Amino acid sequence: MPNRELYVGLMSGTSLDGIDAALVDFGATRPGLLASAHLQFDPSLRAALLALNASGEDEIDRAARLGNELARHYAAAVSEALARAGVAADSVRAVGCHGQTVRHRPERGYTVQIGNPALLAELLRIRVVADFRSRDLAAGGQGAPLAPAFHVIAFGSRNEDRAVVNLGGIANITRLSRAAPVIGFDCGPANCLLDLWAEKHLGTPMDANGDWAAGGRVDEALLGRLLAEPYLAAAPPKSTGRELFNEAWLVGHGVARREPRAVPRILAGVMEVEWLVAKREDDDPPADYDIDDILPKVRDGLSYDGHLYALEGSPNKIEALCNEIGQVVSGEKCVSYQGPQGDL
Repeated sequence: MPNRELYVGLMSGTSLDGIDAALVDFGATRPGLLASAHLQFDPSLRAALLALNASGEDEIDRAARLGNELARHYAAAVSEALARAGVAADSVRAVGCHGQTVRHRPERGYTVQIGNPALLAELLRIRVVADFRSRDLAAGGQGAPLAPAFHVIAFGSRNEDRAVVNLGGIANITRLSRAAPVIGFDCGPANCLLDLWAEKHLGTPMDANGDWAAGGRVDEALLGRLLAEPYLAAAPPKSTGRELFNEAWLVGHGVARREPRAVPRILAGVMEVEWLVAKREDDDPPADYDIDDILPKVRDGLSYDGHLYALEGSPNKIEALCNEIGQVVSGEKCVSYQGPQGDL
């Protein structure tokens, strides 16, 4: 198949649940997902990566060693995806790997990812493209989110305006308007706080199917204080991470004084309202572009019969949403980190 242009994209995000690899053919009009693989982080690796999000002892050494360990995990995920597709490594033009973000401070002019792309290239014997975020930051951007560049290719339409929502560790949104430039930005917290609360009170990485949260009741006063966070009302471009939305942020808003089961439902409310925040930008979208169209679909991904669903617990709902526009959702984000997209 001489027209094939094969790339592998790697993703390990703020959720810190593991690594996703996607083998994609960019030789056709639309990118085609050939195979994917997921490698879950073991608890000790996840804890070590999470610890690097805050100041601590001997950070440089810990980051370097974890970067090497990540490179080996990245290589294993790529190899598994290639094996599933029956594709040889020398058929792949490049691997895209943005690494694991451990600090993201665009307001201070830096963002830090680890993953040792040089070691990854040696392990795979494939060209590796990396360090996307710092170049975007140097060019005046935020360094995140990067997915909008891919969303233009995969989801853009000449017939209608669209919005693409990603609920990862941090929630981000891309507007694809026919009459205005593409815009994408981080809305605010998503799974990073939901999972944090589940781990703190359940001792598990997530609240499977939202069963625990279902017994909680929303505290409207507390929800209002959370929604008063200045970041949520700030105009884009903007990006954020665990540096802001973390346990200290929750405690600072009085969450620790509330019944634990109520908090995940409050955070789900935060995510819903963030889409409304997206409408209050200085660069208003065209009059016929109504982001409210996506709100019911986002809520479908979060709740069912009054139960809050962790996104990992409702893959069929998410897949149905993305399949509405003919895309396979399982590889969407890692697909976006490779392939000929132009300058990021």
